[in-house]
Amino acid sequence: MTSGGGCYGELIIDCPDYETVVEELPKIRQQLRERYPDAYIRARKYNFSISSTHTVEVEFTGPDPAVLRDLAGQAEEIMRKCKYVDTYSVQNNWKPTGKALTAQYMEQEARRSGISRANIGNALQAATDGMVCGVINDQDQQVMLNFRIRNADGSKIQDLNDIPVWTDINIKVDDNDINQLITGSKSSEAIQDDMYKSAPMSNVTHNIDLGWEEQMILRVNGSRHIEAECDPDYTQWEATPAKVKADIEDQINKIKLPEGYTMGWSGEIAKQGDSMEGLMKYGPITLFIILTILLLLFSNWKKVILILLCFPFVLCGITPALLLSKQPFTFMAIIGVMGLMGMMIKNAIVLVDEITRLTNEEQQHPYDAVINATVSRTRPVIMASVTTILGMLPLVTDPMYASMAVTIMSGLAMGTIITLALLPLFYTAFFHITPPRTRPKTTKTTNE
Repeated sequence: MTSGGGCYGELIIDCPDYETVVEELPKIRQQLRERYPDAYIRARKYNFSISSTHTVEVEFTGPDPAVLRDLAGQAEEIMRKCKYVDTYSVQNNWKPTGKALTAQYMEQEARRSGISRANIGNALQAATDGMVCGVINDQDQQVMLNFRIRNADGSKIQDLNDIPVWTDINIKVDDNDINQLITGSKSSEAIQDDMYKSAPMSNVTHNIDLGWEEQMILRVNGSRHIEAECDPDYTQWEATPAKVKADIEDQINKIKLPEGYTMGWSGEIAKQGDSMEGLMKYGPITLFIILTILLLLFSNWKKVILILLCFPFVLCGITPALLLSKQPFTFMAIIGVMGLMGMMIKNAIVLVDEITRLTNEEQQHPYDAVINATVSRTRPVIMASVTTILGMLPLVTDPMYASMAVTIMSGLAMGTIITLALLPLFYTAFFHITPPRTRPKTTKTTNE
């Protein structure tokens, strides 16, 4: 159990394996929420790869905390109505408002005493919770030192109007004080009393009231910033962050923003978008290199287009596999698709290169070259696909890499069929290959 501050704490439960986590998490969530209905209880799987607290977050930025609270409240209400959202997970990232003492500052009287607003705030803090004045290192922890004002018997000051307020303006010794000290006309104790002279709180303030204020206001780039947050309802396998965003996006965008306020999406979705942007940044360069290599290898644009044309058909295997295994199309699955592209192109190159070799070097008829190349390349293509599929098999149960493993395995299975069946058909169609009209007769010789 770890403390997260004055209003919340964290309970970490260690399980022997991931299957136990999936099985026990709903039970723990339901048990705690039934036992403590007034508490905000959120249970989630521990995640080291994503730094955001929630998967779906809508951020608002602006100057007024009250307006930001209202905008976040509107977004939270929309999230609660979404059928894919766990309603218990809806919140914002600001702490609840807390009690605070507010003193009406009398500027004229305070100037005469040389007391500023900061001096009054420090005095109130020292007389109540304590004013932080230092830190002591205790092994791997830091212990805060609080300065507190108390009565002579050690009790708290009950009447806040009697709190002494010090000012740092008088903490100095001028030449006149030194001369008086030398001549003996003024003692050191009197100089010390003048230096640390204080005034009662009632002399510089009027009406100390107890009210409510924000305990913590977050800022981003110097602007006040609040986030409305939620998580998908993980009891529904179809509830994903992408579906949550798609369901609430139109309503969120309809929230009227006052002048000077902005809205944006953050959380796990935004971080995945940033990752995808970084991943696709070099996509055009990679595609250009692939096209250049293929063109140098075959010196024929038709063959290059033919090889690339077969890849989209692997989606016919990936989509049903993800649906049947109930795996979302995550960032790891996208990486699997990119790796699958290289495997598919490699298999296609092997087959097309064999057709070209049989046609050019062995002078076979293009029709016979397609058939013979497909038959001869069947075993290498199947063996390469099977070994890769078996290598991915242990990752199917992994919580992080399962979607990538399913994508590669199903894509390769479908890709093998495409390479050995669809690619030869496309090749014959692209190059208008037809069966030969006459075939050379074969003669049978016998040894006598």
